[in-house]
Amino acid sequence: MKETITDVLKTFMNALQDDLHTSLPGRIESYDAGSRTASIVPQMKKRYQAGEVLALPVIHNVPVQFPASGEASFSFPLKKGDEGWIMFSERSIDEWMDSGQAELPEDSRRFALDDAVFIPGTFSRKKTRAGSSNGVVAEFKKTKLEILEKEVVISFGGLTSIKFSESGGMEITHAGGKYSALSHLHNDAEQRPTTTPLPI
Repeated sequence: MKETITDVLKTFMNALQDDLHTSLPGRIESYDAGSRTASIVPQMKKRYQAGEVLALPVIHNVPVQFPASGEASFSFPLKKGDEGWIMFSERSIDEWMDSGQAELPEDSRRFALDDAVFIPGTFSRKKTRAGSSNGVVAEFKKTKLEILEKEVVISFGGLTSIKFSESGGMEITHAGGKYSALSHLHNDAEQRPTTTPLPI
C-alpha cells in the first residue's frame, strides 16, 4: 500500500516523541551526598519501531532536589534502590548548573535524558510508606519526630519516647515504665519529697 502524507507525518511525529521526555519514575543506582547528585535508573522501558523493547540508559550526575533556600536546607541519606520521580528540563541545564545565572543554552537539545532532576520520595505501591494526617512527621530508621498541634514526640525504636506538651509537661516512656519528668519526686536527705530538677 502506498504511504499517504498522513502516514508520513504520523511516523515523523512518533519518532519525534520517542526522544521527548517529560517525567518518569526512577530509582537510585548511586548517590553522592557531597554534590547532591545521583545516577538514576529510569523505571520505564522503550519499544522501538522494530518491536524491540529495551531499558532506558542510566542517567548520571543528576541533581537531587531537597527542600532548601539560601540559608536553610533539609536532606537525608539515599541508597541504591530508593525510588522517586525524574523531571526533564525543556532545555539544556548545563550552563545554568555551572553559573547559577540566566544563560542561553549552547546545546539545542530539548526534553533530553541528560537534563534530568530527581525528586526522591515518590513510591511504587509496594514500597509506599504510610503518611500522617495529624501533624508533621520526620523518620530516620528507628527514630521518629512527630510535631503535633499541642505536643512534640520523639520516639527511639518504639521502646523509648519523650513527649513535650503545650502545657509545659514532659513525659518519658521506656521499658521500665512511664513518668513525668516535671513532677517526678525523690526524697531529700531528710526524707522530704522533692521534684527532680531538669538539666540546664
